[in-house]
Amino acid sequence: MAENPRPNPAFEKESIIMQHGIFALLVGTLNNQIQVKYQSIKGSPFDSHDVIMSVFLVALFIYATASVAEVMLRARESTYYTLVGNLRLFASALAAILLLAILAPILGIVAQHAIFALLVDTLSNLIQVHYQSMRVSPFDTHQRVMLAFNAAMFIYATTSVAEVIPRTQKSVHQRLVGNIRLFASALATILLLEILSLIVSCVISVLWSCLFVKLAYESCQDLCQLLSQTTYEALDMLKRLIANVRSSREKPQVPTSPETD
Repeated sequence: MAENPRPNPAFEKESIIMQHGIFALLVGTLNNQIQVKYQSIKGSPFDSHDVIMSVFLVALFIYATASVAEVMLRARESTYYTLVGNLRLFASALAAILLLAILAPILGIVAQHAIFALLVDTLSNLIQVHYQSMRVSPFDTHQRVMLAFNAAMFIYATTSVAEVIPRTQKSVHQRLVGNIRLFASALATILLLEILSLIVSCVISVLWSCLFVKLAYESCQDLCQLLSQTTYEALDMLKRLIANVRSSREKPQVPTSPETD
């Protein structure tokens, strides 16, 4: 008779309680550091990092909701409590990264890449377990989802490389590229969740759509500014070119002296 698989020790009752305690301590410490940083500034993080704070509140809401759902699923001995537990862990990690991004932006970006890689790897492993007893693959049952996932990963990789260039040049357009990277990473995560659980992916999509509207508005503003600046520079260059051509045509000819007899 086959033995039952050993449960993940990360989702044992004692381990979960310790995770909640560590997360509370981490968030409290980072909040104190942010308070020290802004005590000599008239503004607040909601003024200088409004998008980050909005995402932070969404992450806390997901963390709290997943924590309650995890307790209910464990009491019913449901097999979905591991998925909800992973969602809780990712929400807590995202919340900590966002607070860290306010203190040290470069560390926040590095942590974002690390968490996204861990998230994709975990969801991919869960999908592999889900399909290991089937003769089909996600490319057969969810062909459009996998196609969109590959497109999102390509955009994520491209914008991750492109984000380095405006950041090194201290360009004002780095926020636009960063927002596109966030869009792609969130879309890739939601698409993988859709393969595992359509209900969970729909709930996450609704929560993220509120944030997407805000990020899309800011991205459109940055894009309009970029197009306006490009158009202005192109028109200025064209005006200079026309002025040079006219000046070369309107140069006065030197009159020749009349011949003397």
